[in-house]
Amino acid sequence: MPILESFNPRLKEALGRLAETAAADHDFLTGRAAAFLAGQERRKDSFSLDAAAFEKLHPALQREALRRLVSELLGSEHRADYAGIEAARRFCLAASGREKTVAGRVRVSRRAGRRLFKLLVTE
Repeated sequence: MPILESFNPRLKEALGRLAETAAADHDFLTGRAAAFLAGQERRKDSFSLDAAAFEKLHPALQREALRRLVSELLGSEHRADYAGIEAARRFCLAASGREKTVAGRVRVSRRAGRRLFKLLVTE
């Protein structure tokens, strides 16, 4: 930290502002993602997303919605990594492809203008 402070003597203040801004941004994104998912079809082991509505979301909001969706299907202790979420996001936006597995246990498939995320049963 002392080396960084030699470049910016007010580094601690700047980091504090960054943390405050990042927390507010995170709150906003999680709230908007939750609102989007609340308007989608939810069953015990699946989510069905309106593809057109998903495509209209900002990419950051798409990622947050998918993170929440996967976490809700797998349980809050499971989190998909960035690469898995980004692969799912790109699949949802692509014009081709039939199925993709995300986070090892969630299958994404295409169904007439919707994207179905279904929890796979593993034994």
